[in-house]
Parts: sequence; C-alpha cells; structure tokens
Amino acid sequence: MRTAAGAVFNTLSATQRAGDVVFDITGGTKTMSIGAALAVYQHFPEARSVWLDERGNLLDANSGQPYEIHVPVSPREVVAWTPGAWVASAKWEGAASEGLGVLAPHVDGIGPLAEVLMRLLATPGAHEQLVKRTGLSMPLTPTASDDGLMRMQLPGVDLPEALPESVRREQQTLICERDGPLAQGAWLELHALAVLRAHFAEVPEARIAFGVHLRRAATSAQNGNLAQDEVDVVVTVGSRTLIVECKARSGTGGAGADLQKRVAKTRQFFGSHAKVCFFHPTWGESPPQALAAFDPANVHLVGTTTALRAALERCFG
Repeated sequence: MRTAAGAVFNTLSATQRAGDVVFDITGGTKTMSIGAALAVYQHFPEARSVWLDERGNLLDANSGQPYEIHVPVSPREVVAWTPGAWVASAKWEGAASEGLGVLAPHVDGIGPLAEVLMRLLATPGAHEQLVKRTGLSMPLTPTASDDGLMRMQLPGVDLPEALPESVRREQQTLICERDGPLAQGAWLELHALAVLRAHFAEVPEARIAFGVHLRRAATSAQNGNLAQDEVDVVVTVGSRTLIVECKARSGTGGAGADLQKRVAKTRQFFGSHAKVCFFHPTWGESPPQALAAFDPANVHLVGTTTALRAALERCFG
C-alpha cells in the first residue's frame, strides 16, 4: 500500500501537488481502509480522511463531523453487493434512472389488471375454469400470434376498464407487444415495481432496480463458468436491501425449493444482510406456515398487494 501511494504521488506534477489532491480509496475491511489512510499520510502528512455515506454526505473520518459538501451518488455505488459480483444489466429507478421511459407505458396503470389476474390465481377453481374455457394449460401466459403480438384470452373474466398504455383489449382478449407487460409473467414483476415506486416516492435515497442480471466469477477451480442470477426487483435504502421475487403461476408446487434457491442466491450476491420478499399470488392471504418458519427475520412471504406493502413497512419503516 505504501508503494502504491508513493507511485501515485510521484506521478503528480509540482502544480498538482500544490493543489487539492484526492485519493479515492475503498477498503475491503475497516482495517484495510485504516492501513490505506496511514500509507497516504506518509506522503501527505496534511491529508484528511473522509468518508462518503450512502446519502452523499461527506464526513470527517476522525471526528464524524459533516462537511458542507454533498456528493451525488450513483445507484451502482449504493448497492452493497458482495465482492466479485457485478451487474450485467438492469433498469434503474430514482434520480439516476435508466430505462424509465421504456418501462413507464407498462408500469403506469398496471395495478387494476394485476389485481384481477392475482384474484384468478388465488381463487380456488378460478384458474381451472379458465383452463377449460380457453383450452390452454397456462391461460395467464400469453401466446404469440403470427402478427408478432402476444395475446391473453380471458373469457368470462371481469376485466378492468383502465389498462396500461401498452395493452389493448379486443372483447375478452388482451394484446401487447412481445416485450410488453403480459409476456412471461412480467405483469406481476411490473406490479411489484409500481408498488415499490409509490411506497418510496418521498424517499430520495431509495434506489429501485428492475430485471437485474448478475454475474459472479466462478469460485471453483474445476470450471471457468460464471455464476449468474436474475432478480425481479431490488430496492436499496442506505445499507438495507430487499429482493422481491415474483411468481405469477398457478399452484404452489416447488415453492419451497424456489424459496431456498432464492435465499441462497441472495446471500451469494447481496450478502447476509439482504432480505427476501417472495410474492406468490396463488397464496392469497394465507402463505404456507411451513415456509413462513424458514427464516422469518429475513424472508417475507406475501400473496397480496396489501401484504407486499406491509412487508415494505417491516423492512424499511
């Protein structure tokens, strides 16, 4: 560390040395950070160590007193993912949003439609009746037509008048583009995103990511593959992180295995401090007690929008 600090110092011109010099150092542990600061002090005795918190406040590392400087913090710098993991792609919400213009036509107005589809999943026999009427084994998964559009047939279902901008209705059929909100259960993920956006609308430090694809360098010497993960929705507020996993399917078979896999992946990519919210509308207001005992402090099982909002309150207040 002393060698590295000295090398940086030697690259500075006399003019640069006379001005303000900033070393941006991120230590893996507190001990490493202290060692880095001591190495810098050898070359810059007058240096001051500062700490940038997750809200962009600059604090003196020795006294803890804040400086009258606010530093904009990018969401990628806020999310405390574990070393070796990185974001392959994501759509961010919040002040540094990417992709909001793409998502807005899908998210705005998704609530009424999502509530109807969730009731179909939660009401005993409703999904089975829809299977009989449509002749489709998975009627809530839209089918692709020759014109390149996705269609969801919902005969006998009381559909809402208000629909997302990107969805149109022809009698009892909903139609959208291939990348629209109906494709592959995206309607539930987008509904969860809309709920989170509304919940954190007045919390500027909150950062929400949708459709996050993660990668991690393989730890096994036997294979050079990359461990990968896909997370439906992630929200961070300061050092707190919540992953929302959405399951827009009928039946509860395999939920236990899905939950255990999600928790294991979460700890691998986000660390043990992150919490998981498993959003499974088929449960309705009665998530299975056997799964509820899995890790009650860090895992929230919800089947309704009301329960999702309550989970957000418990996690973030």
